[in-house]
Amino acid sequence: MATIELSEHADWKLFERVAYKLEHGLGGFWKEKNDGLDQRYWDLAVGDQTLTLHLEHYLGISLYVPDHTDEIAQRVNALVKQNNASFFMEAVVSELRRDNHFIPKLYLKNWAQDGKVLSYRLLVPHQKVPLWKAYPLKAIAFRQDLYTYTLGDQVTNEFEHWLDSEFESPAAEAVQRVVQEKQLSRNDWKRLISFALCQDLRTPAHMRKFLERLHKTLPEMMNQTIDRCITRLTHAAVHGTPLEINPKALQPSSFDNCPFRLTSVPEPDGTHTFKAEAAVGRRIWLWQMRMLLTETIKKIEPKGWTILHAPQGITWPTSDNPLIRVGMYHDGSYKFGTGWKSDKADILLPISPKHLLHCNVGQRPVLRGTIVDRELAQTIRRIIVQHADQYIFSIDPADIAELRPRVVDSQQHTEELQNWKNWGHEQDQIEKKFASGS
Repeated sequence: MATIELSEHADWKLFERVAYKLEHGLGGFWKEKNDGLDQRYWDLAVGDQTLTLHLEHYLGISLYVPDHTDEIAQRVNALVKQNNASFFMEAVVSELRRDNHFIPKLYLKNWAQDGKVLSYRLLVPHQKVPLWKAYPLKAIAFRQDLYTYTLGDQVTNEFEHWLDSEFESPAAEAVQRVVQEKQLSRNDWKRLISFALCQDLRTPAHMRKFLERLHKTLPEMMNQTIDRCITRLTHAAVHGTPLEINPKALQPSSFDNCPFRLTSVPEPDGTHTFKAEAAVGRRIWLWQMRMLLTETIKKIEPKGWTILHAPQGITWPTSDNPLIRVGMYHDGSYKFGTGWKSDKADILLPISPKHLLHCNVGQRPVLRGTIVDRELAQTIRRIIVQHADQYIFSIDPADIAELRPRVVDSQQHTEELQNWKNWGHEQDQIEKKFASGS
C-alpha cells in the first residue's frame, strides 16, 4: 500500500476539508469513519478500491492508496497540486499553533526514553487498551485551541508565545542545571519557581476548576458590582457632589483586557438600566492566568525552596497536572488545593525521575540534594499519582496502576473526546458574541 503525505499539520478541521475534497474530487463515498483520541481513520470507497485517510497527531495527515492503483494515485496527486494553495496551506498561516502544549516538552523530556514518554491513561474506552503506551513528546500533554483566542476577527496564539517567552524558555537552563545537579544562582531559582507556579495554572484541570467556581460566584459578584455603582451614583445625585474617581483607575492595568463590561442602557422613561456582561470561558481564564502570573507572582519570594532526591529504587512520576499544592497532616492524611502562601503547606513539582522541587511554606528548607526516606517517598509518589488529571508519565510503571486504577467507560471517553473537539469552536463563538456586544 502506497502512502501519500498530505500535510505535516494534524489539524482536525484541515482533515475534514481534505476529506471533502477527496470525496468530491474522486467521486467516492465514505464507508467508515473511525475517530480516536490521537488518530482518525476514514475509509473512502472509490470504485472497487478503498483508500484510507489518516490523521496522526505527531505525523500529520496522509492517504493510504492500495498498490497497483496508479490511476487513482495520479488523480489524488492532481487534486493535491490543484488545491495546495487553497486549503492545504491554511493550517500554517501565520504559524498559528492550535496544538497547545500545557506541559512543556522541555520538562517532559526528563522522562523520555528514546524520544518517547511512557504514559498511563486514566480514562479509556475499553479493557483492551494497553495500560502503558510510549508517545513522542509532541504527541502528549496538549489540547487544540487551549490558549488560542479570538481578537477582533482574527484568531491569535499570542498567549502561548507569551508563556514560552516569559516562563518556559527562561527556565530551560535552570531545569537542566537541576537535573545535572549543578549550582543554581538566585536568578535560576526565581525562574524555576515562576515556571513551577505557571504549571499550576495552565492545565485543563485548573481551567475546569476555575470555570466551575466562576459559574457559581460570578452572578453574585456582578450584582454586587452593580449595587455599588448605583449607590455611588445615587449618593452623588442626591447631594449634588461630583463623582469621586480614583486616579489609579485611569491608569492602564491588567483589568483593561478583562472580558467583563458594565454598561448603562437608557430606558424610554429617562431612567437607566445597568447591564453587566462577561465572556465566561477560555478568554476570562487566560486573563486570570496572566494577572496571577504578572501581579500575584511578585509576592512569592524565592526562599524556602529546595530540591529533594528520590531514594534508590524509587522514582518520581509526573502527570498532566504536575504542580501540587497540598496540606499534609500528622496522621498521614493530606488535602489538595492549599494556597501558594498557605502557612506550612507543601508545594511539589517533580523535575525528573530523581529530582523534586519542594517548598514547605514559611518553614526552613532542608539542604538541596537531601534524599527522602523511603516511607515519605512512597507517600509523595502516591500524592503525585492521585493528583493527576488524565495522564501519568513515568519511567517505572511499578505500582501506579494499583495506586490509581484507570476508569474504563466508553461513553465517558466519547463525551470527553467530543467536548474537546467542540471546545475551540464554542469558545470562538463566546468571544465573538461578547466582542460584538450582542
